[in-house]
Amino acid sequence: MVRNSIMPVNGPFDLVVMALANIGIFDLRRLWAVRRLLLAGNKPLQIKACALSNGFWHMGKFAALYAAQFGEAPSMTLARARWQLR
Repeated sequence: MVRNSIMPVNGPFDLVVMALANIGIFDLRRLWAVRRLLLAGNKPLQIKACALSNGFWHMGKFAALYAAQFGEAPSMTLARARWQLR
């Protein structure tokens, strides 16, 4: 008898656990660090500098992780923060 080794997803908690396993807790902490910087909305702030300073070397991967975690692009977070500071 051959068994399927893939376990089914049974609810929201399982989805969160799977997401944390895929992203990793350290990536999650680094993503939140970048988000805090972007939400500050400082004028000379650049997204690339924020990502690099928090250990993200591949900008495409960073942008994809950020969008998956927060539901928006890093540029949208920064634009919204700057608009709110006006």
